[in-house]
Amino acid sequence: MTWSTQTFGPDGPWQAVEIKVGSNMQIISLYPGGIFASHFLSPKVCSNSTLGNVCYAQTAGLYDHTLSSSESFDEITYPTSADFVGGTLQIDGSPGDLGTDTWNIGNSMVPLPGMDMAIHDSIWGTLPDGTIYPISVGSLALGAPGTINQTFTRSSGSPPYNATLLPGWLSTEPPPNKILSSNSYGLHIGSASQNVPPSLIFGGFDQNRVLGEVSTQQGSADTANSIDLVDIGLIVVQGGSPWTFNSLGGLLTSGNSSIGNALPVAINSLAPYLHLPKSTCDAIAAKLPVIYQAKYGLYFWDTGDPKYEEIVSSPSCLTFTFRQSQTEKNLTISVPFKLLNLTLTAPLTTTPTAYFPCKAETKTYYQLGRSFLQAAFVGGNWMADNGSATWVNVVVVGDADRTISGSTADWASTWKGTWKPLASASGPDATTTSTGNDTASNPSSDPSISSKPATPPDTSSSLSTGAKAGIGIGAAAGSIGVLAALLLLWWKKYRKENSVMPDYSVQSSQQPINTTMGSSGASVPNSPPQGAAISPMTLMKPEYRNSGFKPVEIDAGDATPDTRYELH
Repeated sequence: MTWSTQTFGPDGPWQAVEIKVGSNMQIISLYPGGIFASHFLSPKVCSNSTLGNVCYAQTAGLYDHTLSSSESFDEITYPTSADFVGGTLQIDGSPGDLGTDTWNIGNSMVPLPGMDMAIHDSIWGTLPDGTIYPISVGSLALGAPGTINQTFTRSSGSPPYNATLLPGWLSTEPPPNKILSSNSYGLHIGSASQNVPPSLIFGGFDQNRVLGEVSTQQGSADTANSIDLVDIGLIVVQGGSPWTFNSLGGLLTSGNSSIGNALPVAINSLAPYLHLPKSTCDAIAAKLPVIYQAKYGLYFWDTGDPKYEEIVSSPSCLTFTFRQSQTEKNLTISVPFKLLNLTLTAPLTTTPTAYFPCKAETKTYYQLGRSFLQAAFVGGNWMADNGSATWVNVVVVGDADRTISGSTADWASTWKGTWKPLASASGPDATTTSTGNDTASNPSSDPSISSKPATPPDTSSSLSTGAKAGIGIGAAAGSIGVLAALLLLWWKKYRKENSVMPDYSVQSSQQPINTTMGSSGASVPNSPPQGAAISPMTLMKPEYRNSGFKPVEIDAGDATPDTRYELH
């Protein structure tokens, strides 16, 4: 499986995976994320003249099921919602059509028949001011809790048939097609603007992408109340500060006592922004050279302010503190502002515009999206027995694995040479740990564009790519340069006695194979630390660019790779 050589917007740039669909091998790029069906855009989305004359979706690729002899659509009685991003954006249109077709995901594998899909003929997004814009990229689902495939009835009354989920297919097929020992995944979005390559691994995870403590939570990553966010703050890791302090906390609840001790959030790789309360976004924005744009519900960087360059190029970070597991301990993840200097492009803006990705609204629940996942690693074991979980060198994962091994490197050191510490603090060298009762105010409520035109981020001092990592099945190949502050969320299967499933029957016609690949007995040059026990969903601290651990290449279909780490 490969990642596209292109990047996509209009609010990134973002990286996307690339697959070939149908008997005629239509090349489609998709954002990885979501559960159950993967979502594709059809050529009909280009026929909506109210969305403009340019069909932006053509860049990622359009899927035409009428050109494929292996497709099966138009017979399923269950439509799917136009919104496939979890309510983080206002997406409207006609319901999508569910069906199946054959996929080719590369990695020298045979084509995968009967894959679970939804196609959209009429779909668009709506900005807070009512402006509509075209949706340009679909999604590649990462699996679903306890599910190998979905069983659908046909409108014709013919026998039902199965639509298979990708990691389920790869982990339950008989040899030689079975190449995964678990129905699981590990994902890191990476950063296109900073040349940090992405990673998507089914059946394992890249240990280079994670380090430090692990926090296990209950539930599936992109569902409501998945994990408790207890604070947001600012910190300067090295050198002088662009503010009058070196660290500041209390921004999550500043000016909003109704939030209480924690804000339940979800982790959603299909959501582009930091989808947080307006009071929280305003409290953060009050410390930044940004201007709120009501048209978008976003904050534009004031690139003419000297503080802008100081903040986005220095070791300054936005910190997210989570409740670690079901304990009183907390875990803090630092996201460099270098990664939060993103760009709006057409069709959202006429010229590239730098923005800070705090979205002061959501249609459903609060979520941390791709902006956060540039500096985070998320994974899930859909078939584990205890409800949810965690995980991180490419490690093979068994169906019921509950421990992980992480790197012990210092994340800040991995950013050396890519950011510029300030020579001296801009103000008194003081440290503040809380905003106390301060009420953060909105820097501006003017819905118009800033009078100082914002420009896209300068990537001239971006991270070295090293050897690019491809998308792996059970392993990733090559050496990977990784950014700071990687979060690991390992989400195991979410089980409740009376769990509510979607409005269609979900069944597994195949039993998961509880096989863990055995050790080859080869020498391990860089043995990881001892694994930490985990229960449900897991959160991990920052990972690094030069941690010393390397991803392990596992050939497709090879159950005995020369070197690997396993969870038990």
